[in-house]
Order: sequence, then structure tokens, then C-alpha cells
Amino acid sequence: MNLVVLPTPIQESVAAGKTPVSAALELAKLPSDQQIKVFDSLGGEGEKITAARVKQKRQEAHEATGEGGSVPRTLKQIRAFLEGKTGPADPGRRLAAGLLDYLSGKRSEEAMSKSWDRAFEAAGPRNVV
Repeated sequence: MNLVVLPTPIQESVAAGKTPVSAALELAKLPSDQQIKVFDSLGGEGEKITAARVKQKRQEAHEATGEGGSVPRTLKQIRAFLEGKTGPADPGRRLAAGLLDYLSGKRSEEAMSKSWDRAFEAAGPRNVV
């Protein structure tokens, strides 16, 4: 259904097999005025248009303008973020390391819950946005 509302050049590219359906579905999540701009910019770079590249452009557009809806992060991105927080100088290193262990299945849910509680017990209740 979403593919039907895309601009004609995008529909034709999908029909010709040049643009994957997954990428077109990601383009459909953009505001209509940005769909062809993103499509043309990705196609003009000489690389294949992929869903991952469209998601990246969607996230950039969302961060710049607030439009287009945010793009949920992948598990790979979450791991990379947490790995960057495990250095000796980072105050959240134990929690980050625990979360990485939990994600990889090395830590049980009960153990992770205890680690989580320990990480925040000294801070006390506060509102964090």
C-alpha cells in the first residue's frame, strides 16, 4: 500500500528492479516533499539505493528538522555506543559492560536487574529526560 503513494520515478525504479522494495518502504516513511529529494541524492551518489542508506538519510532529516519520524537504533548501534562507554574513565563503565554481557547472553535477567539497581541506588530518585 505504501509503495502506491510514492512518486512515479521511485515506483518505476522499484518496478525495474533498480531500487529494492525495502528501500522504497523506507522512502515512504519520509514526508512526501522529501521522498524524491532523498531518492535523487542517493541515486546521484552512484551507489545502490538500500534500505540502510535511506534509514540513515531519514535519521539525518529527523535530527535536522524533526520531520520524517525517528529511526530506531539497531542492536549493532547500541553495542557500539555501549562499547564506547566501557573505558576506565567513564562513570557508567560497569553498567555498560553489564549491558553488553546481558545482550550477548552472558548475564541473566536477574543479574542484570541487580546491576541496574546498584548503578542507580546511590543517585536516588531524580527526573531525567
